[in-house]
Amino acid sequence: MTNPEKKAEKSICGDHHDQYGNGHGEDLWDAFELMEIDGNDERSSEQVTGNENWCSKNVLRKQRHWEKIVSAKKDKRKCERERRKAKHAEQKGTAPQLSKRDLKAIAKNRLLEVKATGPWLCIDMSLTGHMTKKEISRLAAQIRRLYGSNKKAQKPFWLHLTGIVKNSPIYEACLRMNDGFANYLMDVTAESYLDLFPLDMIVYLTPDSDNGILQL
Repeated sequence: MTNPEKKAEKSICGDHHDQYGNGHGEDLWDAFELMEIDGNDERSSEQVTGNENWCSKNVLRKQRHWEKIVSAKKDKRKCERERRKAKHAEQKGTAPQLSKRDLKAIAKNRLLEVKATGPWLCIDMSLTGHMTKKEISRLAAQIRRLYGSNKKAQKPFWLHLTGIVKNSPIYEACLRMNDGFANYLMDVTAESYLDLFPLDMIVYLTPDSDNGILQL
């Protein structure tokens, strides 16, 4: 082989080697890029996982804190209920246990005692003829509430309904709106309060008066 041929062969081989080398280098470069991308992906994944773990721990910590608060409130309410029960039981222990029948008998005796000695409270019903049906119904309801609260009072009045006529609208309204009205422990009469009590014993209570009660 002549020198030009060797040079040509060498040149061809050299070119082929350079081409092979260049191609292999590009493959390595691509591989490095892929490795770098994979590394970035792994770091990103680790960062996301770390953030998720931090968020989960934060949520869990808040949840536990809230559960402690709720539990403390429940314990406080429970202690308060127990305290009220203990106080109620203590009060029951100091007071005698009475049946409903006994309580009714005691209330009846209190009312009968003040019937003779006073104080007396009169409801003047003589003006009901000027009232409307609605006003009469309200008055009958007020009498029911008055009788119930007075009967339960430790120091009750003896009640008088004066100027009330049987079969009148107010009397019928009282029968209709007050169960057992005919058996109420009070006096129901058509007489005027002026005929029942001395004038010096009467104190007439009305919202239209200019004189206020300063002392009882």
